[in-house]
Amino acid sequence: MGDSYQTIVSIDENLRCAAGLRQVADDLLQKQCVKEIAQFRRDRLTLALAFLLPFITLVIFGFTIRLESKDIPLIVQDLNRTNLSSISLLIYQ
Repeated sequence: MGDSYQTIVSIDENLRCAAGLRQVADDLLQKQCVKEIAQFRRDRLTLALAFLLPFITLVIFGFTIRLESKDIPLIVQDLNRTNLSSISLLIYQ
């Protein structure tokens, strides 16, 4: 009975320790976010670049990249030389 009780107590202590570490990590993350927001308020150029550069890139690539193909030369070699293959080639010309 003593060993199982010690195991339960040990598990409980580990869970408390993990919960404490989680709280510390959450506090550090919150403090870091507050610090970054304060820096954004002080430096307007960084804030503008953080939002404008991705938008400008999206607009530029949106107008310059086309995923459609037009007038691409194609060569087909008919090794079968049957009537059906010849008709198929005529359809695609």
